[in-house]
Amino acid sequence: ASILSAKAMNVNNFFVFSAHKRVPPALCALMDMEKTQIDGFILPGHVSLMIGMKAYRPF
Repeated sequence: ASILSAKAMNVNNFFVFSAHKRVPPALCALMDMEKTQIDGFILPGHVSLMIGMKAYRPF
């Protein structure tokens, strides 16, 4: 909504920097490393709440 409002008002100094990151692919990359010795993960609660437990079942 903010982006559309800025466009409608011809705001020229409105910028959006989106840096979406996905947790499961990062965990897969860590687990696929040959010399990985991980006993557990401490993950961000706000992300875990949104993606749910199902995303972590493969691990």
